[in-house]
This record gives sequence, C-alpha cells and structure tokens, in this order.
Amino acid sequence: MAQVSSNLEVTSIQGEIFISAKDISCLYKKGNNSVVALNAVSCQLHSGDRIAVVGPSGSGKSTLLQVMGGIEPPTSGTITWPALGPRHALRPEKIGFIFQTESLLEPLNCIENVKIPLLLSHVGEEEADEAAFNALKKLSLENLANKLPEELSGGQAQRVAAARAIVRQPKVILADEPTGQLDQTTGQHLLDLLLASIEGTDTALVIATHDMTVARRMKTVWYMEHGRLEVRQHC
Repeated sequence: MAQVSSNLEVTSIQGEIFISAKDISCLYKKGNNSVVALNAVSCQLHSGDRIAVVGPSGSGKSTLLQVMGGIEPPTSGTITWPALGPRHALRPEKIGFIFQTESLLEPLNCIENVKIPLLLSHVGEEEADEAAFNALKKLSLENLANKLPEELSGGQAQRVAAARAIVRQPKVILADEPTGQLDQTTGQHLLDLLLASIEGTDTALVIATHDMTVARRMKTVWYMEHGRLEVRQHC
C-alpha cells in the first residue's frame, strides 16, 4: 500500500526538500488489463529547482505531476512533502497547478477565476481581488481582468491559468504541457512571464513538456519513458 506522510524538518545541501518520491508506481485498470503509468520512480524536488519532464505521450509525465501535487496517491511506494506539510494541506497554499487543457470556469471572468485559490483559503474578498489583479498584472493581463474565458485567445487563457497558479505564491508550481496548445512564440512568451514571476524566490517549477526549446530553459531535465524516470540531466 502506498504511504503518504510528511516530515517538516528535512533539508539538504541543495535546499529544502519540497517533494520526495521513493519507488512510486501507479497502475490503472483498462478493461481486463492493468496499465502501468509510473514504474518504481524515485526523485526529489528542492527549493528553487527548475525542472523539465520530457518524454513521449503516455510515458507518465502527467501522472508524475499529479502524484507530486497530491492530486492522486501512488499505487505503491512513498511520496512525502518534507518542507510543505501533509497532503491535505498542499493546495492551494503550497502547490499551484497549471493544466494542459483549458481549466478556467466559463461563468467567471478572469479576475474571478484567478482569485479562486484565495477564496478557498478564506482570504477576504477585497484582499483576494487585489492579489488576483496583481497576479494578472505580473503576466501582462491586467487589461483582461473583466473578460470571460470565451473572449480570450488560447494564449491568454493559459496565462490566466498561470496567474491562478501563482496568485497564492506557492512553494511549488507544477505545469502540465502549459505551452502544448500554443504556437512557439506565444508559448515562449508564456514561459518568459512565468519565469519572471518567480524570479528571486525559492519557488520550485516543474514543467512537463514535449518542446525541447522549453526544456532547455530549465536547469534540469528528467527523461521519462514507459513510466520510468530514465535519466536526470543538468543543463
């Protein structure tokens, strides 16, 4: 059975350990068969890390991010968040998530979408509005604050999703193919703004991507294939 626990005092010479995974595996049932999404993966995420997770479709990248973010537990192995706390306290204060597909709530305008994590954390309405507007401003979106998702381009929608991920100033940002549906210029612009928004902080960023131009801008690259973390490379 998978273990999910926390140890608040673990550090390393690389900085605080935000996430530590030991031999984690994830298996899914597909009809009468079992699909292995993760196969005995071990890794650590430290404060200030900038990591790209690359590999073919179906290699386990998205599943790895979901397990790291506490969205789902592994089938076996151990996942801990030493400097962040227990799994139930990870989101939205400690971990921000940017999903591959459009994830904005259609009835809400941009500023209302961005302030959702703040309201879930019981931040007051006025304070939440101010923080959400500042997050939009960091990503050059302040002029779109009152626009509905249907009025946005794909690139604008992904930037709003990124603003929602950073609004709580989390310790970890997990981004699942955030540029995958954008043209290269728009994708690079989104990455520029995202990196600028966390510059000078100890926030760790992990991006799952097919785009090697994105991967090369990270300090570290993790290669995944057939559910295994094959290689760790420092750029």
